[in-house]
Amino acid sequence: MMMGSVSKAHNVHYVIENPKSAVLFLKDRLLYVSGWFLGPEGKTAKKIIAQSKNSVFEAEIIERPDVEQRYSSREVSIRRDCGFEIFCDLSRGVKYVVIKAQEDSGKWIKLGSFIVIVQKTERKKTIDSYYQHWLELFDSISPKDQEKIKARITKLSIQPLFSVLMPVYNTPEKYLIESIESVRNQIYPHWELCISDDASSDPAIRRILEDYRRKDPRIKVTFRETNGHMSANSNSALELAEGEFIVLLDSDDLLAPHALYMVVEEINRFPEVCILYSDEDKIDEKGKRYSPFFKPDWNPDLFRSQNLISHLGVYRRDVVKKVGGFRIGYEGAQDWDLALRVWEQVGDKAIRHIPYVLYHWRAVSGSTALDINIKPYAAKSARNAIVDHLARKQIKAIVLPAGPYFEYHRILYDIPKPYPKVSLIMLSAFKHSLVKDCIESILFKTDYKNFELLIVVNGPNCTRPEITTYLDHLQKRAQLRVLYDDQNAFNYSKLNNWAAEQVDSNIIGFINDDLEVLHPDWLTELVRQICRPEIAAVGAKLFYPHGTIQHAGVVLLVGGVATHRFSGFSREYSGYFSNALLQQNIGCVTAACMLIKKEVFEEVGKFDENLSIDFGDVDLCCKLISKGYWISWTPYAELIHHESKSRGRQASEHSKKEWIYWREKWGKVINEDPFYNPCLSLECPYALAFPPRRKNPWNQ
Repeated sequence: MMMGSVSKAHNVHYVIENPKSAVLFLKDRLLYVSGWFLGPEGKTAKKIIAQSKNSVFEAEIIERPDVEQRYSSREVSIRRDCGFEIFCDLSRGVKYVVIKAQEDSGKWIKLGSFIVIVQKTERKKTIDSYYQHWLELFDSISPKDQEKIKARITKLSIQPLFSVLMPVYNTPEKYLIESIESVRNQIYPHWELCISDDASSDPAIRRILEDYRRKDPRIKVTFRETNGHMSANSNSALELAEGEFIVLLDSDDLLAPHALYMVVEEINRFPEVCILYSDEDKIDEKGKRYSPFFKPDWNPDLFRSQNLISHLGVYRRDVVKKVGGFRIGYEGAQDWDLALRVWEQVGDKAIRHIPYVLYHWRAVSGSTALDINIKPYAAKSARNAIVDHLARKQIKAIVLPAGPYFEYHRILYDIPKPYPKVSLIMLSAFKHSLVKDCIESILFKTDYKNFELLIVVNGPNCTRPEITTYLDHLQKRAQLRVLYDDQNAFNYSKLNNWAAEQVDSNIIGFINDDLEVLHPDWLTELVRQICRPEIAAVGAKLFYPHGTIQHAGVVLLVGGVATHRFSGFSREYSGYFSNALLQQNIGCVTAACMLIKKEVFEEVGKFDENLSIDFGDVDLCCKLISKGYWISWTPYAELIHHESKSRGRQASEHSKKEWIYWREKWGKVINEDPFYNPCLSLECPYALAFPPRRKNPWNQ
């Protein structure tokens, strides 16, 4: 069969998506295989393996909602746990690898095979080894690329001078030289390197810096007489700067050779930009790069939780001067503090993200890149900087550590008094036993008091005496209203729109009838977020009954439309760079538990009633972000979601039509989720994209 195409054999459907070639050359021993399998009647495989001689590697089963949506039909019930991943640790040499699936009957079916040539190299123990392949394919700048970049530079109308600030203190000689050389090797020529030595005790430092100052006129050096720590030293470097933009570089880190060029490209695209930041990775003592941080576009909520800008950070020098440069007393987080103050001056629209790894953070013994505990004062400085920032913005809030991760932060926003009323809308057909538990859980286990629950009972049996009697009794005990609709077929969007017209509060909540409260403060936390002026909608963190993650925000365009982040991972899973544990802005949240401002809901046209079952919440969120609104997701509002217990999975030809409708409506409008990096995969969330969805400007 052809890799990546749908194959039908033995009354089964399957695809091997990776690898895409039948003959492979590996520079390490790890072969990654992924795909999906659907047996007769939509059943998943009993077991899927990769076999090479006497070695057998068993697949991990993963959820594939895109397959469920695309291939389901009325006749076949499709399970979404039909995806698989296999990691094969192969020995060196030529290997013949066969992929097999075992049906319930015990019969094995061959899905595909590969010839794999594993070349000599050291053993790789982590999935990070894929990054080395990715770098070779998509992050190397060839001599031909350099010539194209130089030609491209001559055509750019804006060519600013960059002042690279490098504070130095007893940096190991080897790393200091490499860092300086990474600036001198920049393809973009208009830069100056402003070095301040903070009274280093190592005499080799002065010798190296003096030598470089003599050999390259673009290098400026000042030697401080007394040690003043990072902020004072950075300010001394800043005093040397004459460029329009400053670039922050630690004295043992490295800039990619095209770093400044890529910044110039972005400045030419957005001349009003004031802050620019790029993706980054780490580099060890041997020069090996690893642990890439592929960041989202500007994400203010995440930035208050972790230093999103960090490396590479570029700022307009006049704004940095205006805010007073680096502040003494914020050492360890002096760049975060600076970014907060500059952001306050320039606003969200003056910040740009460059989705290229342009900065290599040195990870050696004694560095925070390797161990944050080396500088515990940095977390305290960061927390103080965030507290100051909120005070300057006149935002009432408390800053706390984000759970056990003291280097990250949680913002506990005040709720204005009197506490606003929230109208929670729940649609139900009363088709399962969990409905009553859900209703009573919401009504009696929620500590936020100023809310009402509006239940829309839909379906031909909705006026059964046992239902009406139960709800009539409940209305006498709690803030509950009931609307009955026994005339219309179920249309999720239409029913919610109708219910929203019946409420008088400015905060609407959409909740499923298969939720269960985990912590009483779930609604309080959501209200903290939705009461912020800039937030239009907010979503919660949902778990399956057995404790794994069901929803931690939604990534758009994964699996064709969208997919839940980290679905199926353990409750304790921290996520990609801990973002399963941090407050952040996001492109979409599920309406299984969502709060939205009513005026905004009406402004964007409510739910699209053409989407009667699926994608209504995705469509609504797309309308919000296309209008420039912020959506927030918080991990601190936690509930259990017995997913789709109410009406069952609605996978059908109708669902396919809604999927097609959504893609036709939004496919050309939203090319990328702004909160999901184009270097990350659309097929497997937070894996590497082969290739990344970006275009090198020097090839255009």
